[in-house]
Amino acid sequence: METVPFVLQKHLSEGHAGTHFDLRIRYLVATKRLASWALPKAIIPTQSGQKVLAVRTPDHSMKWLKFSGKLDSDYGRGRVTIVQHGFVKIIKWTSMVITFGIVDSKKTDLMRGNYSLFRYRKMRENQTWLFFKSKDQELREDYNIISML
Repeated sequence: METVPFVLQKHLSEGHAGTHFDLRIRYLVATKRLASWALPKAIIPTQSGQKVLAVRTPDHSMKWLKFSGKLDSDYGRGRVTIVQHGFVKIIKWTSMVITFGIVDSKKTDLMRGNYSLFRYRKMRENQTWLFFKSKDQELREDYNIISML
């Protein structure tokens, strides 16, 4: 289980995506990329079992951990602000399931405790995931994520 940086950004997009959150988590310590998900409607699950849609977006560089400002490109045009950042402990990371716990956080406590991302279908092109708050108990690698769905 590794501890890696994360950032939660609010994106006031002028495009089709509208206002949403972007969740970015470093791919394990050996990489220099951030796995990224857009959370439409800017909703974060706050109660155990509450589920929201998460759409996998392209990986981002490490500079996005600290990015706050205006995007002028066609992709994502709008304003991005950091809502929360810090470190997460990765409990499980596979192509279908990612489970982590917030261990150190700055700015706000919007996200607290344990979270899971569950890939909706095992299809290479499918980028639809469910993001939900896990029970705030000690999570283990063999944690049964299916019981939360």
